[in-house]
Amino acid sequence: MRNRFKGKDYLAFKDMTIEEIEFITDLGLEFKKKWTAKEPHEYLKGQVWAALFEKNSTRTRNAFERAAADLGVKVVYLRPDEMQMTRGEPLKDTARILDRYFDGLFIRTFGN
Repeated sequence: MRNRFKGKDYLAFKDMTIEEIEFITDLGLEFKKKWTAKEPHEYLKGQVWAALFEKNSTRTRNAFERAAADLGVKVVYLRPDEMQMTRGEPLKDTARILDRYFDGLFIRTFGN
């Protein structure tokens, strides 16, 4: 999976092909089976992901944090008030800049 999505930016499902969505869905089902069976599956071990929450969500943040831990991902939380987005930088530009420093980005915006 690491090479399959390397260098690609996805801001919405519409940015993905049907095959990519099917791949991610199948992989998620595989992870769910392993999680249910209590089988370790640190598929993303060694990766560092950034998490940016424009709006607070206890459920979304905790679900993401738990999933990241199960996959072996270290999470760095970014505060919106410390980002250029609060000064008018488009989300797309922010995502591209952060892509240089992190293996993945998880962003929850007011738009979703």
